[in-house]
Amino acid sequence: MNVFVDRGTLRNDVTTAQKKGPAHLLSRLIASVFTTEELAYSCGQGIVTSKGASDGQREPLDAEKISACKGNAKTSG
Repeated sequence: MNVFVDRGTLRNDVTTAQKKGPAHLLSRLIASVFTTEELAYSCGQGIVTSKGASDGQREPLDAEKISACKGNAKTSG
């Protein structure tokens, strides 16, 4: 699976983050990579089990997307 973010959106987020700091960039990247539903019904990275989903446990966020946000994404080639 590849993780893509719109080039214009990313450029705007990076420019804004130069003024507002790295936390702003991370929050914007997360919003660009994950849907609202994924964030609402997940337990983050799956480190701690969380209650609240219909089956009692929430699924962790996609590890590849998390890695891309952290800047650890593998490049193909």
